[in-house]
Amino acid sequence: MTKEEFIFYIQDVFIQMQRDRDFWLLFFNILSQPSIMQIVADRMFDVIGPMMKELTDYFINKGCEDPEAETRYFVAVMDGVGIHYILDPENYPIRSVIKKIIKEFV
Repeated sequence: MTKEEFIFYIQDVFIQMQRDRDFWLLFFNILSQPSIMQIVADRMFDVIGPMMKELTDYFINKGCEDPEAETRYFVAVMDGVGIHYILDPENYPIRSVIKKIIKEFV
């Protein structure tokens, strides 16, 4: 993944959240319920696994000291921002936050 592709990925996640808010509300709701997460975990990780590998490869190529930790940290930041954005899309400063994410991780 190039820097440009990574920037596009970050921006696209939040565009998708705008377009399909109900899906993302459900997604974050599932993540927050361990009993439900157990039911869907295998399928979810089938989908998320390749993305995690691609992100880790990006951080390896970037020269990060601990690319797996960087990947987990990045995903946690994206999840946290996503939750806050989904809960209050009208007031959340998403453009400014996206710029901060890009500055920190790209």
